[in-house]
Amino acid sequence: MSLDRSMLENVILVDNAGWGDLILGAVVGALRLSDQEYFERRIPTSSFQMPDFNEEKHLDDAVKIAEEIVDVLKADEETVFKIGSGKVLSRILTWLKGKGFTVKAVEETGDLRQMVERSYVEWCMEAGVPRGRLDAKERFWRLSDWVAERPGTRGELVKTGWGTWQLGFVDHETLMKVARVIGGEEGARMVEVLSHVYETQDTEIVAKTGIGLKTVRKILYRLYDHSIVGLRRTRDKDTGWFIFHWRLQPEQIDGFLVNQKKHILEKLETRLNYEKNHAFYYCQQPGCRRLTFEEATEYVFRCPKCDGPLAHCDNERSIKFLSQKIRQLKSEPSGQL
Repeated sequence: MSLDRSMLENVILVDNAGWGDLILGAVVGALRLSDQEYFERRIPTSSFQMPDFNEEKHLDDAVKIAEEIVDVLKADEETVFKIGSGKVLSRILTWLKGKGFTVKAVEETGDLRQMVERSYVEWCMEAGVPRGRLDAKERFWRLSDWVAERPGTRGELVKTGWGTWQLGFVDHETLMKVARVIGGEEGARMVEVLSHVYETQDTEIVAKTGIGLKTVRKILYRLYDHSIVGLRRTRDKDTGWFIFHWRLQPEQIDGFLVNQKKHILEKLETRLNYEKNHAFYYCQQPGCRRLTFEEATEYVFRCPKCDGPLAHCDNERSIKFLSQKIRQLKSEPSGQL
């Protein structure tokens, strides 16, 4: 790093690795820039598994690590913490702010990022993962294949708290369905590309799919809005321009499906209540619509379109259909779309 030493005197960087990976827990590391003193701790795998995951024990563990960082690296009121991205780190950021420290969120943590990444890889190797399976660009999928080879024993290393793993992990068909819901056929082609790499740039997606750059970026941001893809930003050393690196986040699929299902259920239940709480009248002519009792009285029980007489319309079939559909959706696993 080329910054003046006086500017680094009271800066502590904090970053993590392993949060978005399939197995084990996460490594949280801190680096005091003034003397390069490094500190790290592991959030155990069990904190990412049930029942601890539902109780957010992994986030509680992160706060405990933050307490250790403050103590071991001797942070004081002049210390500035620079925190990388990620949900685990966001809890640390919130805790540090609550303690009165100056805290800044940053996109890059330089050497620290490589240090925590190296520690996570070493952890994986301790667990028996071959080094060749740990290349960051395809690690998620290689680890998935590695677990599948011996699911009985290796499955114990998986972050099973993720809803997608509880559903038997995200199968390709579900992934493509979600991609089509968000981005149409072009979205499905893009997600197909993303599913075979750990991380890529929009220009590479353009080259592999033939989809225009503007469309690729538009769909990527739609996927990003639903957390289906993650974004990492770096700066080109020569031009100073930002480079965006996109990564598929299959562990977020379950959350998307749950939200979609909730939205559909809300619409169906609203419609069911509307059907139950209104009497309808209809002229029985194609192209004309049902009217509520209030509307029918306004038109003196004559159809406003064809002027035919309006008769009471039995809506029990509609009520029955909607009720059955709601029961069906409520009984299905969250991951069905």
